[in-house]
Amino acid sequence: MVSFIVSLIALPPLRLDSATANTAVTVFHAGQMLTSTLGVALAQYPKAIIALHPVDAPMHAVSLPPLPANRRDAALRVKLEDVLLEDTAQLTLAVATTGKNAFAVNCVATPLLKSVLTTLQELGHGSRAVIALAGSLPADSERSLGEWTLWRDTNGAGALPAVPNSGIQALAAKELSTNTAAFTPTQAKGASWARWRWALLLAALCALVYLVGLWLHSRNLLALERQTNRSMAAAFQDALPNTPMVDAVVQLQRAATGGNALTTALGSIPADWPQGMVTQLSWSSKRLSITASPALLKLNDEQQKTVTDALAAKNIALTWSKP
Repeated sequence: MVSFIVSLIALPPLRLDSATANTAVTVFHAGQMLTSTLGVALAQYPKAIIALHPVDAPMHAVSLPPLPANRRDAALRVKLEDVLLEDTAQLTLAVATTGKNAFAVNCVATPLLKSVLTTLQELGHGSRAVIALAGSLPADSERSLGEWTLWRDTNGAGALPAVPNSGIQALAAKELSTNTAAFTPTQAKGASWARWRWALLLAALCALVYLVGLWLHSRNLLALERQTNRSMAAAFQDALPNTPMVDAVVQLQRAATGGNALTTALGSIPADWPQGMVTQLSWSSKRLSITASPALLKLNDEQQKTVTDALAAKNIALTWSKP
């Protein structure tokens, strides 16, 4: 199978007469993307491959100690940060294994890759492979391509502006390697997480603050409810002393149905009795029951009976407590 290179800025799509020459490698260069030229190339060659220019997608040779597969990409990014001296969060990687714990890592700015993928999608070729041309270059070589000199050595591959009359031979299609890792839309989506992670973390933090605030508010409501219940219990004991509180509202409503009878019964208690003499008081079946201590008045048994009979005549049940 024969391959060739189409420079989007310099060359039109090429036609081959050979029946086996049905594959094209189309080089994408940032700022030099001609959609119409790309569309013609993709239409003419059913096995067209999109290759990113080494200026935009260089390759780096990276060695790692043995690591689990799920930690490899993170370790590669750390290594690339040491080489590039910049954050790799905005880069999408295409990784090819070149040996034991040795990798050829092609990297491209994620916005550029997304623009290429969007262009392919608009042209109806969203499933086309996107590779880095640097990864297809011959090992330990220098080749010219238009205004650029492409190079590859043991440290990686990239491009430099061409030196006039340097004598460097042009890149031949037959020299290109087809065993090159491809950038995928999935990788681009994964890289987009880096752009959204702070927004998502902020949203999660806001949700956490809201939940904590809701919990504190409910705590305050419960504390207020307990305080209200204590105040109600104190008021209930003042209104109905020594009466067990089951349902304060209902019990107070029932007590209030006594109306003037309760008021009259309370007014019938001798006014000259000293404070603290009545130790218990209850209202039931429209009858007032009280317990009093005879010690404060120093009443004998006959006097106690006289007072008990007098209050019984007023529908008040009096019980004398034992000294």
